[in-house]
Amino acid sequence: MENVCEAVERVLSLYSEDKLFQASRELAKIENDLGHLSEDSEERLFLKNHVGLRPVRDEANKVTLMMNTMRSDEGWSPCYQGPSTKVSFRKEPNSAILTFKIEGLVVAKVGHVACIINEIDLFPDIFWFIREGKTLKKIGRMKRVLHVRSKILWPILDRDFLSHAAAIDGLDQDDCIAILTIEDLADQPASALARYGITEEDLMNCSNSVRAEMEVNFVFTPVEPTITKVICVARADPKLPFVPVQLINWIGRAFGRLMLKAIEAKANNLSVTHRKRYEGDPLYRWIEERIGQYWAARGRKEEFDQGVVDLNRRESIENNVDTAPKGPGRAIMMSLAGRKVPWGSKAEL
Repeated sequence: MENVCEAVERVLSLYSEDKLFQASRELAKIENDLGHLSEDSEERLFLKNHVGLRPVRDEANKVTLMMNTMRSDEGWSPCYQGPSTKVSFRKEPNSAILTFKIEGLVVAKVGHVACIINEIDLFPDIFWFIREGKTLKKIGRMKRVLHVRSKILWPILDRDFLSHAAAIDGLDQDDCIAILTIEDLADQPASALARYGITEEDLMNCSNSVRAEMEVNFVFTPVEPTITKVICVARADPKLPFVPVQLINWIGRAFGRLMLKAIEAKANNLSVTHRKRYEGDPLYRWIEERIGQYWAARGRKEEFDQGVVDLNRRESIENNVDTAPKGPGRAIMMSLAGRKVPWGSKAEL
């Protein structure tokens, strides 16, 4: 029993260090090693009823499914293929639920990229499709409860999303840092928010928007000391009666390809506000230290410390990240609202 207690302490220590992947593997190993014992044995009952292990199990189950989705190439239909970015989508049968996968390379200082992704309230300055963002609660070093309001083209109302997200340090064994949705809070009662010490008054005023289900997940894999492979999977129920293929393709181009381009462009030219937060928040120092350790173990720390030296590595013909792209067409948007296009109206929004 003493050995089991020590093993559980290792699991909880890894979990507290935001190393969920390792913690879940350690827990699975303990359970496997005790598999020969009866279910009512002292050791197995201890594991089953240990309160501290419940979030490890719950979060591990969710992130394992998502990581499998992100790393799988099966079931995806191409939406956009550019020189540096690939966008695919998957539509659930008999449902308006859509899942997009965006893959590409980002050439930028990793701490700057983390700052762009983490400062939710500054999203409107980065992404044209975000109207407002707010961090409702910080939980430890790398967990957040977030409220984001996204722009939707007229005549469809905006959508807002409420979720609990966590960053996972997987550099030791999985060669990545992941930011994953732990819990979608869109349709949860007030009691779910109360678990995090959040009330309805803490939420943004979204009276002119529709609360929608949304999960956004990122995996950042170091490829070179100054180049990071980024995979983003976004699964959403847009609360629409149907989603035409033309709109799906437009979303892939307008949201997907521009998102990574915006992250890279803004990370290489931090705004004054971003830079103040970057310099003042120890989280970004910690992230850069971890990535630095990763490259030091591979004998390439000097290259990492040198930083980005080739910002002209690739030329892009993609749209300007500071302006919203042309809409998918008036007819498509009007059809989503159950309206017909008036005779003689303009074809594009």
